[in-house]
Amino acid sequence: MKTLLMETGAISNKAIIISLVKQLELSHDLDKSLVLRSALEIIVGITPDDIF
Repeated sequence: MKTLLMETGAISNKAIIISLVKQLELSHDLDKSLVLRSALEIIVGITPDDIF
């Protein structure tokens, strides 16, 4: 979270999602990828959809 805060200046659901996707794309460790994917599913599941 500290790195995310330093990079983006804020911690929002959007920033967390982007960070998790970037980490997932770069990960070559299966176990780490599974953890990142689970975290991504959780944060996406609790993020309200935009209403237009």
